[in-house]
Amino acid sequence: MLSVVLVDDEEIIRDGLFNGVDWPSLGLEVVGQAEDGEQALELVAAKKPDIVITDIRMSFIDGLEFIERVKPVYPEIYIIIISGYDEFQYAQKAVKLGAYDYILKPIDLDYFQELLIKIIREQEQRCKKENEFKALRTRVAANLPLIRTQFIKDLISDGIEPDIIPLKLSELEMTRCSWCQVLLFQLDDFYLITRDLTKEQCRKLESSFNKLFQALDPDTETVVFENQPHEQVMVVWAGTEEALVSKVKTWRHLVREAVRDLGQYTVTTAIGTPRDCLDKLADSYQEAMSYMQFKFIIGKNREINRQDILEQKGRQEYKAGDLNETELLEAVQLGDKQLVSEGVKTLFQRMLAMGNNSAAAVQMMVSVTYLQALKLLGEIGASAEQVFNDPLLVYKGIMAHQTISGMQQELENRLMSVADFISQRKNKRLTQIVNKAKQYIGKNYAKDDLSLEEVAAYVKISPCYFSFTFKQEEGINFIDYLTMIRIEKAKTFLTASAYKSYEVSYLVGYNNPTYFSTIFKKCVGLSPSAYRTRYLQKPADGG
Repeated sequence: MLSVVLVDDEEIIRDGLFNGVDWPSLGLEVVGQAEDGEQALELVAAKKPDIVITDIRMSFIDGLEFIERVKPVYPEIYIIIISGYDEFQYAQKAVKLGAYDYILKPIDLDYFQELLIKIIREQEQRCKKENEFKALRTRVAANLPLIRTQFIKDLISDGIEPDIIPLKLSELEMTRCSWCQVLLFQLDDFYLITRDLTKEQCRKLESSFNKLFQALDPDTETVVFENQPHEQVMVVWAGTEEALVSKVKTWRHLVREAVRDLGQYTVTTAIGTPRDCLDKLADSYQEAMSYMQFKFIIGKNREINRQDILEQKGRQEYKAGDLNETELLEAVQLGDKQLVSEGVKTLFQRMLAMGNNSAAAVQMMVSVTYLQALKLLGEIGASAEQVFNDPLLVYKGIMAHQTISGMQQELENRLMSVADFISQRKNKRLTQIVNKAKQYIGKNYAKDDLSLEEVAAYVKISPCYFSFTFKQEEGINFIDYLTMIRIEKAKTFLTASAYKSYEVSYLVGYNNPTYFSTIFKKCVGLSPSAYRTRYLQKPADGG
């Protein structure tokens, strides 16, 4: 209901207006009457009515002065002037001063009521617009953080024209001269953590990481938004550099504490340098992004800043051919795990000596080394699937590491698996070769010219390699083994047959019985005749 004040120095006019209109039926209420301008000013100040109906001529303060004094203070008040014909010019001036309309004496109540209805409708429209505006402002206020966030995103991506920035800052109630800084938070080993998770579990982890930052309740001078599922950008600004440094320190601490509370996770922070104006925010952002790339070299679960990068930039640049994985692959091919471990360590030490693009160099070299190792399996007639159920998944696991140390350990483990497989395959093959050689020796020991070269040719490997392999497998060299076989056969002939000693000599591959007797005594401790006598308990055969 709108409130009304009646002002006229004639009581009869005031009573006529008060009694001549059905105010309640119109949704109006007369909250006071005044007989002069001074009383009217006091009444307006006390009641703050929506409508004032006033005579243009009054004592002390006339209608024009009344309007001049009321409108600046209460611009929303509707003022209707009561005017006589001879006061028409005054009425026109009153309208110019802010009066809504005027009515002539004698007052036409029907017209007056129509005028009131018009005011009521306008007031309804005004209220509607005000409510809409208030609702709009409420929505804007509620969405202001989102609007600021989008503005910050545009600002750091250089998507806003410099001339527009001051206007935007003003609209969003942000101080242009603020000091600002960008912090990049990255959940460590995200792809390693999630590779064995279901999609639902991955989404849950991503959501938890995002909510972690929402729960920090950023103030009006801090914006946080997602860059990647495992990476959050925090933009902080303040009026002074000292205040900025303090805020950034606080946020860094809060984030680390929150990540620890999330579970067995760590976070790496890349910190752009502070800037003295929000216009330069993109520079701090680009720095933070570039600094995070050095996490691969410097390591995880730490804060990377400009000083760390300056130390890295002193290193030489990577050049094609600087890294050589040949020695490492030879160790894998030999199946020597110790050499593999040393080779990986040496290779990565070379990588760490590289400069700004060392991360790309490491990833490239690791890819080449892994693929070359798989090719070695093909060279021995095996397949990568015999070592790894899913070689591609293993490769992705190696490349998923966000640090060079993690990638080094993962690559070493995988190369060890390949080397172990090759070693086992090689040992199995060598055992087969030696067994085949022993069978051949067992059938041909009686040949007086049986040689290492002959046996090596039979098993189809070089004499030198056969000699090395045979001793490695049997623990004795070829000649000693052949001698052992011949002496054991001689023992059998001496104890289980009537052959004379010199005949046994020929049967086991010795054309010189004297030499045979010497070798036999050296190996057994007895001459052939004495051996037979002791074990058969009968006279010597004269040999």
